[in-house]
Amino acid sequence: MQLINMPQISNIKPLKLTKYHFNNSRDKLSGYFKFHTTFILDNYMTIPQGFYKYIQECKISGGELFFTGSGGDNLYLPFEEVVHSDIDMMLVPDNFQVVENATLVAAEAIQYIVEDNKSHPGYVMLYQELTDGNGESKRHPVASSTMLQFLKQSSFKELREDYKLVTQLGPAFTYERSKSTQIPDELRIQKTIVNEDYVVALKCNFWPKEVDGSKKLLGIEKMKIIGCHLVATGYEGSSKKSTEWRYSFSVMEREIARSLNLYQRKTFLIVKSLVNLHATRPRILVGYLLKTCLFSMCEKIPPRYWTRYTISSMVFEFMNQLIINLVQQNFPSYFITENNLVDFKGRDHLRETARQLVQIRRELIEYVQKCEMHFRPKFADAFARFEPIIKELRNSNGNVNCFIEFYRNMACACIQHADTKEAYRYLSESMLYGKFKAKISLKRDILISAKLLLNSVIDSNMGKCSKVLQLILDIYDCFKIPHDSDYDMCLENLTEVEPTITLHQ
Repeated sequence: MQLINMPQISNIKPLKLTKYHFNNSRDKLSGYFKFHTTFILDNYMTIPQGFYKYIQECKISGGELFFTGSGGDNLYLPFEEVVHSDIDMMLVPDNFQVVENATLVAAEAIQYIVEDNKSHPGYVMLYQELTDGNGESKRHPVASSTMLQFLKQSSFKELREDYKLVTQLGPAFTYERSKSTQIPDELRIQKTIVNEDYVVALKCNFWPKEVDGSKKLLGIEKMKIIGCHLVATGYEGSSKKSTEWRYSFSVMEREIARSLNLYQRKTFLIVKSLVNLHATRPRILVGYLLKTCLFSMCEKIPPRYWTRYTISSMVFEFMNQLIINLVQQNFPSYFITENNLVDFKGRDHLRETARQLVQIRRELIEYVQKCEMHFRPKFADAFARFEPIIKELRNSNGNVNCFIEFYRNMACACIQHADTKEAYRYLSESMLYGKFKAKISLKRDILISAKLLLNSVIDSNMGKCSKVLQLILDIYDCFKIPHDSDYDMCLENLTEVEPTITLHQ
């Protein structure tokens, strides 16, 4: 398959570790100014509180539960009206012992011995030593079906008394639950049915030699304390797939994911939303590959460089790295770098996905608009709020009028809908542009909006107005608007509990 408009890898350069602050350089492939692009991306993706705080992890009879997957990692798409995610749980039974060399174990424990079958990095064989009728000890391979038997044991019944086994896919067993999980309504993934995917994992009593010990996000010592597991799935295409087991680092990945800062997560979720909607045929870039690429980026670029001012740079870099990996047909596992996660995928499929990503990257804002229309169907025309910024996206002369106009429009809309909290936020953020040259009429519009907000707060009898009074004073000073009688009145009433003042508009 011939690639269309595929940039040369040499033209996709790594992001330099420069702290971008109000950076308005132009992205070469898309032609967008990065500052304007960052503004749209930051306001497109809002991040809710994590699900993992509401999912109970616990010790159960015969094992332990870990909440994993995108929900456990706090990396799920925050569009609950459209995106319906299963809850992924890892069940670790405590009566299995996985070792490199056979040892004496308690009578109730089952010991499995690991052996590297050298078929592919990251995969091993498990054997159990059993004594035959002649008293001779022989090793027998442990099949993945062993874990299905475990799920049927009575020790697991307490966990799934109101569940029904729906499907099995690889090492995961999907159970359908008729009750809704105890999650607050505003964060609940699904209102009536919650599917939970269970993967049985065996805790390793050793540290695999294949793991790259130079990783900095956790550090080798903490990685060893957390430990890794084995799950019952073989390498794709292996003749021994039914008896192969794969190393799983889900608990470590969860620790890394939960430690990410807001803008590392936001960058990931922006790219994930674009890929999930626009790069699905063929379906190559699953969530695990995206997460692996994110961790590799975080390894190279320290957290202090991931800020609200660098979102566009990070999104472009993230997509660059995905394109490079696809073209080179190599997605190294974060923990075992010799494990290429896509080496069983067809070359044409990988390059077709790369072509789709290049197209998305070239017209990023247009594809973000399509995402918002898909993921927020009730607000299909909401992207119009970015019109002032989009007009300047490719033709910026360096002014910030479009940003101030955006904040004015959003604040007025919030005041009309009695959403005083959001109106306050938009007006506060408008002052980020106070030191830049902008139309005085727009600056005065921000001040008028703040006065409207104050009157709205007073009219609704919401109590203290001191925060809004201080906001008005700050807007005067930030935008260098000459003080007048309204300024003096706000300053005078700032200490009052319930000021009853009327400002000029």
